[in-house]
Amino acid sequence: MSSYNLSILIIALCGFIMNGCTSQITNKSISAQPYQTPHTKLAPVPIKNIQTLSEQRKILRERKYEVRPFTEDTLYDLIIAELAGLRGKTAIFQEKYITQARLTHDPEIVARVARVALYYNNSSLLLEMAKLWMEVEPDRIEASSIYAKALLKYGRIDEAIPYIIFSLERDDTGPLLDLLVSARKIERAELLGFYKKIEAQVPNNFVLKITKARILYEQGLSTEPLEIIDRLLLVTANKRFMDTAFELKAEILFMQGKEKEAYTAINQLSDTSLKRDLELEFAEEALEKSPENGHQKLTALLKQYPNDKNITYSLACAARLLGLQEESIKLFTRVIQAPANKWHYYHAHYELGVLYKKDNSVASSTHLTKFIEGANTGFIDGKENAYRLIDAISALKEVMATQGGVAKLRLILHDLRTKRPTFAPITYFIEAEMLREQKLLDEGYDLLSTALLEYPENQDFLYMRSTVSGLQKNILQSEKDLRSILAINPNHAEALNALGYSMTLNSDRYSEARELILRSLKLNPKSPEALDSLGWVCYRLGDHAEAIKHLTRALSSLLIPEPEIVAHLGEVLWITGQKKEARLVWGQILQNDPSNAIIQETLERLEVE
Repeated sequence: MSSYNLSILIIALCGFIMNGCTSQITNKSISAQPYQTPHTKLAPVPIKNIQTLSEQRKILRERKYEVRPFTEDTLYDLIIAELAGLRGKTAIFQEKYITQARLTHDPEIVARVARVALYYNNSSLLLEMAKLWMEVEPDRIEASSIYAKALLKYGRIDEAIPYIIFSLERDDTGPLLDLLVSARKIERAELLGFYKKIEAQVPNNFVLKITKARILYEQGLSTEPLEIIDRLLLVTANKRFMDTAFELKAEILFMQGKEKEAYTAINQLSDTSLKRDLELEFAEEALEKSPENGHQKLTALLKQYPNDKNITYSLACAARLLGLQEESIKLFTRVIQAPANKWHYYHAHYELGVLYKKDNSVASSTHLTKFIEGANTGFIDGKENAYRLIDAISALKEVMATQGGVAKLRLILHDLRTKRPTFAPITYFIEAEMLREQKLLDEGYDLLSTALLEYPENQDFLYMRSTVSGLQKNILQSEKDLRSILAINPNHAEALNALGYSMTLNSDRYSEARELILRSLKLNPKSPEALDSLGWVCYRLGDHAEAIKHLTRALSSLLIPEPEIVAHLGEVLWITGQKKEARLVWGQILQNDPSNAIIQETLERLEVE
């Protein structure tokens, strides 16, 4: 930034501060937005004939703190805070503002800190600043709302009630709706007691009554909520209020299995978009119970709203569930013709990627790549869609490996973990797995070493690197990584077995190896890998009977024979003179894979003709 631009910024900040911070400067890093009530389907009700404040609310108006004039130090701190915020230094931003809020009690400074505390979910700071804000601006509705929210976060509902009432009387339903969120953690009797206290002060508030109906419904009741709704519908002509009531009524009736009555309630809605959303919700719920019924309802709904991408996406999913692949591909393709700014656009690409996986690998990789791009841009939420994202990356790995697209996929994964660090661990793991499968061992080792610099105690990375090191014949590094895992987690069954098996193959420390393998089996008694290891170390110790017993158990526990276990059992049988039995065991692999490298190596070493 040039000195000229910096001077202009400081002048602007000085103007902001000298005017009592009445204009808000927000920055992309802080995102300290003004308080907004949560999204809700409930509409506010006009306040009529507000009575004089009760004694309880008079307490809210008491000003205990005097606002102090700005000093030069205050001005300097606020300039530093804003510059820090603009540069993303949130810790400095918060520290300076908190100090000045406590020192000056300026309402706009206090408000700014309260909003930041709310954004960062800092409950203790939120409570402090919201209380201070109420003291310096007792009539500010936003201050009351935020203070109520802070109290509710701490479960101090009794203390929050006067502020909820205060806000309701001034058209602000936010604190009431925060109480609705809290309701899921409160016993019904206690919750209704709180509602009675609020109703005593605002007896005719529509939002309060419809919220009570919803709480009762969410706690498993249906008769009383329907009675409340019907009474409200008799006394209101407000279309928004009526839509809210009919919406809840339709939900309750549908969950009761009274589908006809539910759709009658839907048809009373004046808001067509709300009507469509409810019909889609009911069709999707029907789909979960009966794919055929859900498909039928969604087909009818799409005829009503032919351009609705949400309905198109849901119908495509229904078609896929019913095995109607051609129809589902056609519908998902319609969804992706919309602009790339909706969640269903990217999810349709995922579905197409999976559907094309067997028949058209090029198309599959194109669609899966597009879905992963949605994670890069933030349209795909990492937490909510983690499994789907992992599945997409894994599927793309399989598809692109057959196309020789390893380098391309590596770029995609590198881009993803650079732009969305949350996904870094899974992208490292899948990329390393692909490199190992492609026998690019040196590149795989280097990648895992890079990953371990970021995540030094990640046991999956250590275990995979030990596997790669073993394939590179770097036994010292392989065992070092396995011991690092056991230092972090002594009960890591796979690491215990791998280390014991490695020692069996690469040293004469058979007794120590046997103890490690037995520890692994104690943790996972049915593990075929550990049983194989135990059989092989018994063989090396000369206990052939025990070796055959454990190797036979290992092989019989598998639905599909594993070449290494087959090779081991066959070898012990051959060495003990049971050559016919050995040939039969080896034949389990050779009949389907005559040139299997593991079996062939055993046969050559034993000079089996």
